[in-house]
Amino acid sequence: MAVFDRLKTLGKKTASDNPHSKILREDKGLRSKLEEVNTQVPRYLFRMWHSTSGGNPELNTVDKITPLAFLQHSGHENVYDMPIRSFVVNAINISTAPISPPSSLRESAYIAVIDTLGLRADSENSIFYVPALASVFERSDPDLWANYLHYDWEFLVHGVVEGVHYKAVSFRSLRDAGLTDYLPALEEGHVCALEYNRHILPGPTVPFTVQELHKLTKMAELFGSQSQMRAAMLITLFCCEKRVGFGTELKKEELEEIVKCLGGKNNIPHNWCAPHPLCKDIDGPCYEDSKQMVNVMRAVSAYCWGK
Repeated sequence: MAVFDRLKTLGKKTASDNPHSKILREDKGLRSKLEEVNTQVPRYLFRMWHSTSGGNPELNTVDKITPLAFLQHSGHENVYDMPIRSFVVNAINISTAPISPPSSLRESAYIAVIDTLGLRADSENSIFYVPALASVFERSDPDLWANYLHYDWEFLVHGVVEGVHYKAVSFRSLRDAGLTDYLPALEEGHVCALEYNRHILPGPTVPFTVQELHKLTKMAELFGSQSQMRAAMLITLFCCEKRVGFGTELKKEELEEIVKCLGGKNNIPHNWCAPHPLCKDIDGPCYEDSKQMVNVMRAVSAYCWGK
């Protein structure tokens, strides 16, 4: 599923860096636009990686994600210390498509979740949705405008991602907990997230059942038995199947069962829905899985804490 592979780290210095080029923080207008884009990201991002991602096993671990520049101790401490041209080159220098790993790599694959709100509150990490950068740099680099729009699954994160707002679980553990039984396409072979219908949830509408929810809970608990990550993963897995009204028609007793599987309403963050871009349909509203996640999170939050 494409929902598992929409994040790319940013930070590597490139050969295009020029000591005489303008720094982002020196352009107040550009910096202001980037700061606004930095607030417009989904509450959770998901990343799939394996032991050889990026060509170095130290880049991705269960404890953190380290961009190559930071591994080499050459990354900019703050994203606004980057030369404008260097930022642009990094942002569009995306050479690989978001695909699931082949069978030879699945045994070392991991699925990670990042709480973006917590990460940005506790660290210097900046996060950008690539298509949103088109309007930011349309004047400084008009020839590259269309490049940003192409990568509608990509998010760029500056800096090392670590701490309580990051959690990675092995694909093997998820498979043993029932992931490939629930999503058999992950076991059937090569799954490409760039198919023409990548925005659409496959198959017919799947009705809500308590039995299914309990199976998903077993997988979600691998991300923490009492944590926001568990809640995020349960909602994500639930939204990998098309639901009635894309999650807008959940009944009170169904919402009650979801909350129960999450360990009670105290595991539902008060700030899940506001103030946050969850209410602004960020993360490409053209992706039906994302749209459905927003709907379900809103419904669960409203059930627990009111609108």
